Amino acid sequence: MTFEKNIQVLTQFQPQVMPVLEAIHDSDFSFQDQTLCFWERPLIALADLEPWQWPAEAKQWIVYGLDPAFVQVFEALKQLNAQTDPKTAVEQIVVFEPRPELFWALLQTVDLTALFQDPRLTLWIGEPMTLTIPFQRLITACQDPCQVAMVYSPLAQLVNQRFPDALWPLFDEQEQRFARHSPPDLVQMSAQLTTLYADMEPLMRRAYAHYPLTCHTGCSGCCENSVGFHLCVNPIEWLQMHREIEAQPKATRQQLFDRVIKTLWAHKDTLNEILFYFDAQPERMSDPQFHLELLEVARPAKFSHCNFLVEQQCTIYNGRPFTCRVFGNSQVSMTQPFTCDKDYDQMETILLDEGARSHLVASSPLRERLWALHGELNHKHVMNAWLFLHLDFESRDFLPCRVDFYQFQALVGNEARLAAHWQSLEQALDAV
Repeated sequence: MTFEKNIQVLTQFQPQVMPVLEAIHDSDFSFQDQTLCFWERPLIALADLEPWQWPAEAKQWIVYGLDPAFVQVFEALKQLNAQTDPKTAVEQIVVFEPRPELFWALLQTVDLTALFQDPRLTLWIGEPMTLTIPFQRLITACQDPCQVAMVYSPLAQLVNQRFPDALWPLFDEQEQRFARHSPPDLVQMSAQLTTLYADMEPLMRRAYAHYPLTCHTGCSGCCENSVGFHLCVNPIEWLQMHREIEAQPKATRQQLFDRVIKTLWAHKDTLNEILFYFDAQPERMSDPQFHLELLEVARPAKFSHCNFLVEQQCTIYNGRPFTCRVFGNSQVSMTQPFTCDKDYDQMETILLDEGARSHLVASSPLRERLWALHGELNHKHVMNAWLFLHLDFESRDFLPCRVDFYQFQALVGNEARLAAHWQSLEQALDAV
């Protein structure tokens, strides 16, 4: 009866594993009297297993193998998540089981239906060489090492000592790599960004003092040209932007909330395409071609205004991101101004005439400092994507700040979750 219940739930909630299971008709493994047996001979007593090692504050678990004790681990996890801060709750559990016959025996013995129905679970079952492909894809997509925990089933560890498999060395290598990472020091990183911005101020003032540049208070041309859908913001930039939002009166934040949901709903398809664009190729974020392609993806939202622009003024000016600071007063190289059409020809002439003597801000070294201070937080996203993930629909306000990339991956990787997020936004829009 236990086996039939497990199979029924697997078929509905984890259908990707069924072709492998349907090819199995019997197993050399079995569980008898709290003992794993092989060919009816005792192999490992379950009472001798080490307890599961729980990962601390990881949002994504990558698990090697299952065993009967994982049921208790899973139940404890559900209770913990119900009591803990949502920012530290586990959001995804990916299980790789390289021994289908052992999994078959587990289905005969333990009721795993609650686990199989959990929307956070992704289950991969197959021969070890077959599983190396999805495993390597998952590892490549992990942009936040501190958000990932590699977890071994104690039973799988002992079984692997008797019957080594090809997935184990890969898993062990990645487990050691992720174990070396420590949580980022956001306070220190934010202080470094503040120092960078302070160092930029005299350089920008010098540029404005030497040239009659169009970019000044009251000019908001670049803020009215889909900037929220193509301006990429790094994690610590977002952290400082979020602090500016939090510092505003609640009524002001709710006005921002209303502007955001209107903008995002008007360009829902564009934002969805951008979310999937980033999710499909996170390793390309530092490639200049990535951003050129992003401009094309964002083109349908060309005339949408920045949500922080009110009466031609930036409402988070002190916390505005790096790009907003250097656009219109800097150069990318000795031949390429970083500005809009209003000043491009003038600034190009300046660079041709003055070369290295130019008083335009050299933005490339500063941008390198920006990337360097982020350390392993080597990701970014468009400004409206950060806002989208931080909408608090219940209070019509903004959620506490998160700077990890996994929050985007978790949303895009779960179709039902993404649809529910948009549904909540639509309902909030109806109440405006």
